[in-house]
Amino acid sequence: PHTTNNKVASYRIRCKKIVEELANNNNDITISYSKKIPKVADILILSKRYDEDSINKAIKLKEDYGTKLFLDICDNHFINNNNSRANQLITAINKVDHVISSTEYLANIIKKKINKKDNITVIGDIIEEPSTKNYKLFLNPLKFLEYHIFKYKLINKNTLKSRRFVWFGNFQGSYSNSGMSDLNKIRKELEEINLNYKISLTIISNSKNKFNSVFKNWKIDCLYIDWNILTFSKILMLHSVSIIPVSKNDFTYSKTDNRVTASLAHGLNVIADPVPSYIKHSDNIFISDWKDSFLKILNSDIRQQQKINYHVINDNVIR
Repeated sequence: PHTTNNKVASYRIRCKKIVEELANNNNDITISYSKKIPKVADILILSKRYDEDSINKAIKLKEDYGTKLFLDICDNHFINNNNSRANQLITAINKVDHVISSTEYLANIIKKKINKKDNITVIGDIIEEPSTKNYKLFLNPLKFLEYHIFKYKLINKNTLKSRRFVWFGNFQGSYSNSGMSDLNKIRKELEEINLNYKISLTIISNSKNKFNSVFKNWKIDCLYIDWNILTFSKILMLHSVSIIPVSKNDFTYSKTDNRVTASLAHGLNVIADPVPSYIKHSDNIFISDWKDSFLKILNSDIRQQQKINYHVINDNVIR
């Protein structure tokens, strides 16, 4: 992997969890940390890792031992064709045996950039299910306290659970003006709804400064808490509606459906913009038409999914 930080979804979802599942089934598999490349391997998967040094070491492994090389890509790093990172990626794609793309949209972009067209497979993200390891939170006094202080603040807003909205994600996209600021797209609708329905909006992210900048003049109750692997699942389940407005560009449209599936798996209703990977969930979520979607949820006891059929959600999920 290009990182081993649990806060990075690509590592957490597309590397760590898969390795854990395969290892539990007695597969001989390991994660090679930092800049190290294993000395011997039948298969080497480079997860968003395509710097020149890593690719050269991988090629040496292939030459010496016949190792099959796979490159897993889950973000569109072709946004700027003059970017050295984009050029490195193109070089790496042309040197590995096979490319794994996280979405069809991204796969089509890759095909336009490289010579090979038949060595790309689309594999979506596995689903982040509700955490069952509550003891780990109990064993971390600081995070345990942080969670309960947040829960107290949320409950003290006197907002019905059905009117608790939540947004989660990185505060800013790597290659585009997306992220937390996307919520400005639906500010008007949220504030209008708040006139007749007392709602709250929780932001689970990684920048309190960005939160303060975006929401300082909003006319609804907004709360912020840092994303943490120990508290995320429990905090998400304190809410009822997950909102996912998205700026339209080739970076955001290449994204997977992981925020949608995580929200559904935690029992939340979902309203989202029509990102290509979200469309297949249109029978289970609300797509755009924000104000009308808000009203449909607030005026009924809708619960989009009580239990998720994971194979229906994503045929490519490894489980």
